[in-house]
Amino acid sequence: MELSRELPFVRQAVRGTLSESKAADIHYTLRTVDSRIFHIISGTGEITAEGKTYTLCKGSTVIFGAGTPYIWNVSEMQFYIINFDYSNKFSDITATFHPFHEENFPENQKMDCGEISDEPILNSPIVLQNASSLEPLFRMIVTEYSVGGSYSGRFLSNAVKALIYAILKLATEKERADEEKSAPLVRSVIEYVGENLGEDLSNAEIAKKFHFNASYINRIFKKHTGTTLHDYILERRINLAAEKLRSEVLSVSEIARLTGFSGAVHFSKAFRKRMGMSPSDYRNT
Repeated sequence: MELSRELPFVRQAVRGTLSESKAADIHYTLRTVDSRIFHIISGTGEITAEGKTYTLCKGSTVIFGAGTPYIWNVSEMQFYIINFDYSNKFSDITATFHPFHEENFPENQKMDCGEISDEPILNSPIVLQNASSLEPLFRMIVTEYSVGGSYSGRFLSNAVKALIYAILKLATEKERADEEKSAPLVRSVIEYVGENLGEDLSNAEIAKKFHFNASYINRIFKKHTGTTLHDYILERRINLAAEKLRSEVLSVSEIARLTGFSGAVHFSKAFRKRMGMSPSDYRNT
């Protein structure tokens, strides 16, 4: 499915409240049969979507597709909520649906419009912070849904499509800003790895060195280089070992130690996998 060719169908657009009094809606894994957009008006809390937890506050915006598992953790929060489909494929179904607990989710009722090929970022949940600029658009959509009238359905479809593109614009700008901020860190990690190939270069140790979370370091490293930090370090070590095998009269065990491997057996196995031959055979070719 291509978003540019579709006209979303808006099933509901309202202002809602979520609090601890709605015990069935918080702390449980929920799924919805259609897609959802939330914009937080007031309050704070968290949402966990597809296993990742995000902090929410006034101005936060969340969008995810039909069937996405999510969990609310809030005390009290007010928000705008839009229930929609990315296309008009299910426009004959106008009834609104309450979220289902995951164990009761009717998979055969999911209004799934398929993967979005031209905007693949929408195939995973998007959570924006500081998106208060979107609030007037949410307010307009909710008001139009409440008032109704001639051309209301088409108006809502076009307005929600504009909202989705506004979300994409903010998400792209945030991603670009994050990349610009993280590029110097990645360069520093590469430099540090090159200078310390014989030392402990686990993700945890590198993260500790640069005062960041290990998963964050690995994620931005892969984004910038196309490879994981572990695979990059392994490749650098194998290349350095190959140079030493060619140019220095050292035992395989000594080269393994100098290039950061735990022992000759580990080194030989990794070297053979990468180079297609043992260290000794490589030295003699």
